[in-house]
Amino acid sequence: MIAHTVQLERLFDVHYQAGDGENAPCVIFSCVADSEHHSWVRLPGHPRLEVGDRVTVVLRRADNWHSLIGWKNHSNGEVVMLEAGSSAALAVVAAMACAAGVAWSIAQSSHTRLLLSIGTVAGVMATGVLAMNWWQNVRAARILQAA
Repeated sequence: MIAHTVQLERLFDVHYQAGDGENAPCVIFSCVADSEHHSWVRLPGHPRLEVGDRVTVVLRRADNWHSLIGWKNHSNGEVVMLEAGSSAALAVVAAMACAAGVAWSIAQSSHTRLLLSIGTVAGVMATGVLAMNWWQNVRAARILQAA
């Protein structure tokens, strides 16, 4: 996880999107920050974006603003965090699907131990994804609070 504090020198292609049943409200924009161009950056909600703002960004991968986890605008103190919900929801659905498959297989088959082992491994993996996502967001929030 990498944190950078940069100044927004130029903003363009700013699109505010209202939320619908499937997607939360967000803003998608391109910018030049500290002389580097970043295209189609996505932030949840409708945070303030103005040329000249100093922001601290927390990225999963260095120099990849598409891996943005959180953002703090030093001009107004606004903090924006991506929700871990999309990955978490996927992990929960996968775990539920595995559990349903295991239950059905147990009812239909005599290979109970193998199927229970597969279901257990899938459940542990889904829990691991949830825990890693949660921990990454906790660390990003601490970094932004200290910034």
